[in-house]
Amino acid sequence: MSKLSRPNIFQFMLLALISLSLIPALLLAQKRIQVEGKSRNVSLIMDEKALSEQADSLGISSFELAERYRPLGLEGIALYEETLESLAAKGDILLLPSTSLASQLIAQGMDSLAVSQMIAENSSYVSEVVPETLNATLAKNYPQAERLEIAGRIWYRYPGDAKQRPAGLRAQDLKLWQDAGWLIAYRPRNYANLQIINSDFPAVPYLIHASTDVTGHPDSLEAIIQVSQRYVTGVIEGTPQDGMDKIIAKIPNSRLFSINQDWLNTLLPEVVVDKYILAANERGARLLYVRPYTKEKMGNMIDNTEKLF
Repeated sequence: MSKLSRPNIFQFMLLALISLSLIPALLLAQKRIQVEGKSRNVSLIMDEKALSEQADSLGISSFELAERYRPLGLEGIALYEETLESLAAKGDILLLPSTSLASQLIAQGMDSLAVSQMIAENSSYVSEVVPETLNATLAKNYPQAERLEIAGRIWYRYPGDAKQRPAGLRAQDLKLWQDAGWLIAYRPRNYANLQIINSDFPAVPYLIHASTDVTGHPDSLEAIIQVSQRYVTGVIEGTPQDGMDKIIAKIPNSRLFSINQDWLNTLLPEVVVDKYILAANERGARLLYVRPYTKEKMGNMIDNTEKLF
């Protein structure tokens, strides 16, 4: 048997060295593949307010339009907490500034002097049309509303302009989406002196704070930490929310990527898709928060939304 020549020995040693050096690289590649494989396990969630705006242009409900997009990949819906203003717009309550209520009472024949003594200036008056609609508002908004009976109707008075006071989630809306099997993210609001009440938060998978600050900031952060344990909280990329830095290490959370509505309306669907894929694969976003097109700057808004999905 002939011996290996000197050049062959060197080649053998070089190949062996290269092979050995590949082992940690292959292990690293395997780990990266596993991580990147997991990064594609994301939830696609649609903003219900923006969806409603698009649905209005078709004369249908946001639920009906969501069902149209569902076969294309949409699986979740983000439901915002109501305000007194939005409940009034839906006909669930009456919401009147003090001047409007006083004018109505006088028009109904009540003495103007009696009205002026009964109705406080610079106030908002709220009354239920649908029973128990105001339960959440009355429980968590401080100072407590003053309860009054005026012309045979129960009214609640809040000082100042109360339109944006948080009012919970409509039970019928939650039931509609849940019964249809939609993945739901709840978007609670914040307000001065707001009290955190556990029963006010629905049983859904995700929590995405709707205000520029975390619900309960600054005085009730410990309470929101406790409530948040049963959710995955979306941490919005590029949009700091006051108080999030104080709670993020204490709650289950996930990076959330979204595109501003005005910016979205100026982008082609394929450009939007690239941004979402990059956020998921490179920056670890697990919640992809999508808005539909609401303007036709780039073409038909429905067609573009379908292309996006």
